Order: sequence, then structure tokens, then C-alpha cells
Amino acid sequence: GRQLYQNDERFWVSLNENGHQQFFIHVKEIVEIKSIDSFADIEVNICKYNESSSRLICTLLSADKEMKQKFAIVAKDIAYHCENDTDREIFVNAQTRIESWANFLKPTRKGLSQSEFVGLWGELYTISEILMEYHKPIDVIRFWIGPEGKKQDITLNSVAIEVKTSMS
Repeated sequence: GRQLYQNDERFWVSLNENGHQQFFIHVKEIVEIKSIDSFADIEVNICKYNESSSRLICTLLSADKEMKQKFAIVAKDIAYHCENDTDREIFVNAQTRIESWANFLKPTRKGLSQSEFVGLWGELYTISEILMEYHKPIDVIRFWIGPEGKKQDITLNSVAIEVKTSMS
């Protein structure tokens, strides 16, 4: 394996013995929590690695090129969003993040529906034409909720924005 995220030595990527891509989070303590149920072509396991460490292992079972690209995006997102988590909370938060990406990781997904596309366009328009004028790009990306499907599309400080877009 090799280190996935330069800012945190707990995140790694590798191929398993069957040649499947995987990313794993390695912590130097025993963490005993239940793994989320596997879905689509993604398998998630939490296991004791040795007497003093544990791993969350997320394996892509598909050889599809598009799925491999999606899997890489999700792995990077998890590393970025979980870097400040303690070893005790990182497995719970990483699994929550994996679940938030579940629709994106569906192998049969053929892109966005018309209404999803219009909604995404509206969010990106709001970001580029309004928020980017007043905030740094890195901050604007953090403000955007993305694939989490929450009630608000953008949150910054004490402000929440829900973007509604229609075609006319």
C-alpha cells in the first residue's frame, strides 16, 4: 500500500490479494464498532490488525473504470473530511461519509436525472457568480454540502442557503 493523504498517516490505498482497489484507515488502538452493511460493489470491514491497532478497510469489488474513478474520489473525500477526527471517532465518521456517497457509488447510475442536473447547475451558478466574489475558492468548496442530500446546499458560519433552480 501507499499513503493516501499527506496530512495524515492513517489513510492508505492498496490492492488486495484479488487485485481489487481498497483504501484503509489504520489506527493505533483497538476500536470495536460494527461495520456498515456493504452495498453495490463496495465492501466495508472493520477488523483488529494486531494486538494494538485496528483498520477500516473499504474495498471496491468492481473492475469498471468509472467505478474506480468514483472510488478514488470518495477515498480522498473521506481522508480530507476525517483528518481531524480522533482514532476513537474516525471509523464512525468515515462510515457516515461512505454512506453519504452511496448514490454516487451505484454502478448502474447513468448520470444525473434532469431535475438533479438543473439543481446542480443552480448550486454551481450560485457558487461561481455570488460566493466566489466574496470568499476564497477553498472556503467556497467547504461551504458546499455536496452529495450529502441535506436540507441546505451551502452553509457558511451562521448562514444556510438552499438553492432552488427551475428551467424557464
